[in-house]
Amino acid sequence: AGADDDDDDDDGADGGAAPAKRHKPCNCKNSRCLKLYCDCFAASRWCLDCNCVDCHNDKAHAAERAEAIRATLEKNPKAFRAKVNAKDRRHQNGCHCKKSKCLKKYCECFEAEIVCGGKCKCRDCENYVGSALLEARRAKLRGQAPRGPRLPAAA
Repeated sequence: AGADDDDDDDDGADGGAAPAKRHKPCNCKNSRCLKLYCDCFAASRWCLDCNCVDCHNDKAHAAERAEAIRATLEKNPKAFRAKVNAKDRRHQNGCHCKKSKCLKKYCECFEAEIVCGGKCKCRDCENYVGSALLEARRAKLRGQAPRGPRLPAAA
């Protein structure tokens, strides 16, 4: 997969004439980047400059990728739609976190930098406005010292 900047459905997600936005590279090892837990595949993007192993989400495997997309959509017609509404900054279906207190990057709400809402089905959530643990976690990820008293680390 070459890194050209022409408008030939390179990543399938942008659709606009804006310059290509850098995306977080995936690190898939066993899925060949053809499952929804591959960030690139789920966002309808080709893998480009990723850290994946045996990647099939590239132009060389376009037929296999198209079949994986068809099979995924057959199981879940909403599979490739955005999970977080960009306009009102809300999660469409809510997260389902059980042990992370919604303070880890695999919480879709936390990753999108929005607080959990009414549609979320999470347990022991700390991703809400005014949460000291949330503020401390975000500060840690930004590389800053958290404000206020020292809090125990979230397990």
